Amino acid sequence: MVSEAIKSSEIEGEMLSRPDVMSSIKNNLGLNPKPTHVGDRRAEGIAELMVCVRNDYAEPASREMLFEWRALSDKALSQGIGRPVLLSLSQAIETDRAAYYAALKQAQRSTDISEWIFWFSRMLLHAQETGFWRTGALINRKLTHSKPILMIL
Repeated sequence: MVSEAIKSSEIEGEMLSRPDVMSSIKNNLGLNPKPTHVGDRRAEGIAELMVCVRNDYAEPASREMLFEWRALSDKALSQGIGRPVLLSLSQAIETDRAAYYAALKQAQRSTDISEWIFWFSRMLLHAQETGFWRTGALINRKLTHSKPILMIL
C-alpha cells in the first residue's frame, strides 16, 4: 500500500515521504499502539484513501467519494473481483508516464474510448504480472530468511 500511495502521488506531481506515508497507513490500520504524528497532511490523505479503498471496496461509490478520490480504478477493480486488489496500477503507469498522458489526452478528444480501454487493459495486465512476481519474491524471501521450524515428535 505504501508503494501504491507514493506512486499514485508521484503521477499527480506530489512527492511524499515514504516514512510519513508508512506511519499514516499504520495509523489508519490501527497498527500503531499510539498513533504516530505525521506532519504532512498529503501523506495522511493518501494513506486514508489507500486504507479506505481496501476496507470499503464493496460499498457503492457515492458522489462524495468520487470527488475525494483519485485512485478510483482500484475501487472499481476491487468491486469487480469481490476483494481488495493486490496490484499497483500506479506503479505500472509510472513505468511509462508519457504514454499514460498521451492515451488519456487522446481519449479526451473523442467519444470513442476504445483505445483508452485497450491501453488501460494492457497496464492492468502489467500491474497484475508485477504484483504476481513481487508477491512471489516476498514469499521466497520470507521462506529463505525464516528460522527453521523445530518439530517435536
